[in-house]
Amino acid sequence: MSTGSRVVILMGQLYVLALCIFMLAYVSKETIFPDKQVINNYSRTNSLIINKRLSVYQGLTRQYRADFLISYNVNGVQYNRWVSANGLDTSFDADRHRQEIALSKFHLGGTYPGWYNPSDPQSVVLVLRHNWQSTMSLIAPALFAVMFLYLILNELLLLITGASWKIRSI
Repeated sequence: MSTGSRVVILMGQLYVLALCIFMLAYVSKETIFPDKQVINNYSRTNSLIINKRLSVYQGLTRQYRADFLISYNVNGVQYNRWVSANGLDTSFDADRHRQEIALSKFHLGGTYPGWYNPSDPQSVVLVLRHNWQSTMSLIAPALFAVMFLYLILNELLLLITGASWKIRSI
C-alpha cells in the first residue's frame, strides 16, 4: 500500500477517533456530570407531594414523563416546583409503563427526601438518578475509541517503519 493511501486511512481513523471522543465528552457532560453534581453538592430537604401527572409529548411518537409538584422549605423560604422522576433530566421516555411505575411510588400528601442546590434553591431533585442508562451510552463510543486508537497506532507504526503487511499463502 502506498504512503499516500496510508495517510488517507490514518486521517479517516483520526476523524472517527475524534468523533468518539466528542461523543464521550458530550454524554459525560449531559448525563453523568449533572448526576454527580447532585450527589456531591446538593443538600437534603423534605419534599411534600402536592400534585403529580403523567406528562405527554407528541412528536413522531408519543413519549411520557412522570412529573411531581413538590413543596419544600429552604432557610425559611417555601418553594413549589415541578420536577421529573429522573433527577435533573427532564427528557421524555417512550416507555409509558415505566413512567406510570415512577408515579405510583409517590403518594399525594406524602413527604419524601429531596435534594436542592444550596446556591440556587429553586433547582431541586426528587429522585436521584442512579440507573445505568446514562453510563450504558458510553460503551459503544469507548469501544470504538479503543479500537480506532489501536488502528491509528498500528498505521503510524507502519508509516514510520515503512513496513507493509504481507499476506503469506500456505
